[in-house]
Amino acid sequence: MLPLRKHIPSWYSFTDYEFKIISRLTTVNGYYQYSTRYINVKKHIAFWSYLARQIKAFYDRKNARKIGIVCLWGDDRMDWIRSLNRAIGYIEENLLTDLSCEDIAEHIYSSSFHFQRVFSLLTQMTVGEYIRSRRLSLAGQELIMSKAKVIDIALKYRYDTPESFTKAFSRFHGITPIQAKREGSNLKSFNRLIIKIELEGGSIMDYKIVKREEYTVIAKTRYFTSESSLQEIPKFWSEYFADGLHETVCPMLGICEQQKTGTKEFRYGIGCECGDDDQVPEGFEKLRIPAYTWAVFKCIGPMPRTIQNTWKRIYSEWLPQSEYELIPDYDIELYSDGDNQSEDYVSEIWIPVKKR
Repeated sequence: MLPLRKHIPSWYSFTDYEFKIISRLTTVNGYYQYSTRYINVKKHIAFWSYLARQIKAFYDRKNARKIGIVCLWGDDRMDWIRSLNRAIGYIEENLLTDLSCEDIAEHIYSSSFHFQRVFSLLTQMTVGEYIRSRRLSLAGQELIMSKAKVIDIALKYRYDTPESFTKAFSRFHGITPIQAKREGSNLKSFNRLIIKIELEGGSIMDYKIVKREEYTVIAKTRYFTSESSLQEIPKFWSEYFADGLHETVCPMLGICEQQKTGTKEFRYGIGCECGDDDQVPEGFEKLRIPAYTWAVFKCIGPMPRTIQNTWKRIYSEWLPQSEYELIPDYDIELYSDGDNQSEDYVSEIWIPVKKR
């Protein structure tokens, strides 16, 4: 029997009634596949021995790489929000170490791509921006409260040189580290983030559930990091039109492919649906979109504000209350003809889903 305490996370509560065991298996087409099993404590008097057998069964399973126990508070639909707060806790505990989004996402058994997307949608900042702001805020406090040298604080908060630290510090606080050590200096404070979502009724989201067979799109693609995508993808669209590519392939779709295991970039494409026999213009490629059940959200209003707001509402309102969950694969934005700055401009978001 495995020693249980080794596998119980620090945030675990012994008063909870239900648990979900998660086993991360080998990758399939570059994506991690997860297997889950639910346990209800009330049904098992000898709970600890039962739980140990379940954990061991997953360890014995061929190709199983990692095991985790995720506690449920009676409603699995809010578990991902708690997971984000656990991720923030993990960040806080490791601010003085080399943190990567992959490590943080793995801590909460999520893909790096999905974790970074949800984080930025709900907080309006990237994971990297949050980590930098927290480090610089704490570094400022330490400068005025201790006699530590600037170079020592720079190295402590993961900056390679005093110059890079001074540049980042000045951009954040508005003064240099040397100036910050003077009595009466004004510094900025950036506190730990706690994600709280209040769910309320009465707000309409126009969506439908659609089943589609596999189909093909033709697209101009480029790779982006989650950290820079908010700035770089709009530039990609501007280049697409500036180069006249919209006359070659209609920019009807924005296609986002989730970041694959072992990479720090994801692929994004601009294009349209096509036939299997259609010729591929130079610089473009064909992508096969798998057969899925899709949740389709209608967005009415000017770009990009309307579609960005719909993305946020999908994660903060629809998913927590829905009977569906996301499938980590392609998601698609569909753009109609017309003035995309008009108040009645119509676009759509397509996300692959499955029932919980």
